Amino acid sequence: MSDEFEPPYEPTPVPPGSSGVTTRYCASPTNGRLEWMQAVVTKASLNTGTDVTDEMADFLMKSDANPGDSPGMVVHSSLGGTGEEPWNCLLIGSSFDDETYANEVESTTYHAVSSSGQPATLTFRFIFRNDTVTRPYKIAYQVELPNGDVVENDLVNV
Repeated sequence: MSDEFEPPYEPTPVPPGSSGVTTRYCASPTNGRLEWMQAVVTKASLNTGTDVTDEMADFLMKSDANPGDSPGMVVHSSLGGTGEEPWNCLLIGSSFDDETYANEVESTTYHAVSSSGQPATLTFRFIFRNDTVTRPYKIAYQVELPNGDVVENDLVNV
């Protein structure tokens, strides 16, 4: 893993028995914002996730929402991501490049894991304009595919 995707501090393991594919995450000790997370997608987790719950959507929209923002998931439900856990949900800006994200993260991971039967590791880093906001202005990701290929990118989230 490149230094850019190392956790900013000691990650918190996801509690045993939690649904979803997230394994560990870093939430800011000062304001609780999600700053880093990692997930392992397996063939068994494909198509087992859930959408963002109404409760989580309400919680997100009460934070640093801008006009046009919508609640979203870091790891989509098709990969086993869940929409009720704060370590997998965030605000998505109206100009976020959903198409690139869906292609480079969701589709690439889904097809690689489905065809190989081997897991993929997804690592995300969330970049903020300052220390107080809770909505990231940039989402960086690294997808480590079963065949050893790595996809890295960062997308503006405004």
